[in-house]
Amino acid sequence: MRYLTIDPGIGAAGVIRQPALDLRLDGHRVNGSPFGITVDARAHRDRTVRRDSSGIRTYEPTSITRVYQSVLEYNPSASGLRVAAGRQFSPALSTIGIFDGLAIDADHSRWAIGALAGTQPEPTSFGLSSDIREYGSYVQVHNASSGAPGAIWSATLGGIGSYARGEIDREFVYFQSSYNARVISLYAAQELDLNRGWKRDAEGASTVPTSTFALMRISVVPAVTLNAGFDNRRSVRLYRDRLTPEIEFDDSFRRGVWGGASLTLGSHLHASADARRSGGGSGDATESVTGIIGLSRVTALQFGFHARTTSYTGALAQGRLMAGSVDISPFSLFHLEAGGGARRDRRGFVADDGSAVTWWEVNADVGVGRSVYLLTSLYRERGADARSSQMYVALSYRF
Repeated sequence: MRYLTIDPGIGAAGVIRQPALDLRLDGHRVNGSPFGITVDARAHRDRTVRRDSSGIRTYEPTSITRVYQSVLEYNPSASGLRVAAGRQFSPALSTIGIFDGLAIDADHSRWAIGALAGTQPEPTSFGLSSDIREYGSYVQVHNASSGAPGAIWSATLGGIGSYARGEIDREFVYFQSSYNARVISLYAAQELDLNRGWKRDAEGASTVPTSTFALMRISVVPAVTLNAGFDNRRSVRLYRDRLTPEIEFDDSFRRGVWGGASLTLGSHLHASADARRSGGGSGDATESVTGIIGLSRVTALQFGFHARTTSYTGALAQGRLMAGSVDISPFSLFHLEAGGGARRDRRGFVADDGSAVTWWEVNADVGVGRSVYLLTSLYRERGADARSSQMYVALSYRF
C-alpha cells in the first residue's frame, strides 16, 4: 500500500492526494507442479483538490490500474524448457521491454535458444492493444552450468521485428556478451538496425548501428578496481518506484563515456571516484566528477554511512549535487536508514535559485521469520517552485 501527497505550494492550481495499492505475486513450480504464475499489478487513485476564486473546493478523482506482468508459465524441473504466456519481459532480449504474448525458451548446459511473439501494450492506459506486433528469436552460448569454478561468460545473438498496423516499425539485430572472472569483467551490447522500405529511404542506409553500451572492470589488486564505460543508448525503459533528484540526475546524464577507480579496505570501508563526459541534462556536453565514500557494518549497531558529491560543468550550466545517508541494524531483522541531499545549478556567473532542490527521507524495514516483511518509507522534497511528500508502506508475505 502506498500513499502519495503532492502539495505544489501557495498559489498553485491544486493538491494531489494519491492512495495506491500494488500486488506482486510470484509462484514457481507451485506445489511441486511444473506450473507457475507471476503477477505485478499497480493501481492508484488521483484526487486533485482545487480552489476557485471564491474559495470553493472541487475534487477531480481519476483511477488508474496498470499491469506490468501477468504470466502463466510451464517449467518442468531439470528440463531447461520454459513456456510463458501473458504479459511479460523477455529474459534474454531485454531490449524488447514488456509485451503480451507467448515466449518459449530452452536452456541447456552450454547453449540456449528461444523465440517470442506478441503485441505491445497501449502506451497511455497500458491495456491490451494489437496496434504494434513484435516477433523475436535468439541463440545463446555460455559457460557450462556444472557449477565448476572459473570464468562466467555468455554471448547472445538475436533478431527482433516490430510492425505497426502492418507497416515496418523497427527491425534490428541484437548482440550481447559478458565475461566475469576474478581479475576482469566485461559487458557489451549493440543493436544494429536493418532498414528496408520507407526506413531505408529516410535513413539513407540499409544498416545503422544504434544503442551501444560497454562496461569494463579490472581488479588491479583485491582492494583496487578500475572501471570504464560507454553508453549511447537512445532510450532505456525503467520503472521507478521512487524518483529522487539524485536518481533523476544520474538518468539524465546517463549517455556518454566515463572512467574511474574504487578502493575497498576490509569489509567496511569503500571509496570511489570517476570522471564522465556526457550529453545529457540541458542537451549540451557536460563534464562531471563524482566522489563516493561509504562505511558499513561497524560496531554492534551495524552502523553505516554513505556520502556522494558530484560537480558538473557544461556550456549552459554548472553546479553541484550532494547526497548522503546513515543507517543502523541494531537487530538482525530490523534496519533503519535516513538520508538526504541537495542540488543547485549556476548559469553563467549567477546562481539559479529556481533550480535549487533539497530532499530527505527515512526508511525502516523489519522481517518476522522468513515469511513476513514490513517496509515503511517517508520522503520529502523541496524546491523553489514546488514541494512534495511521499509515504510508502509495504507488507509482504512469502509462502
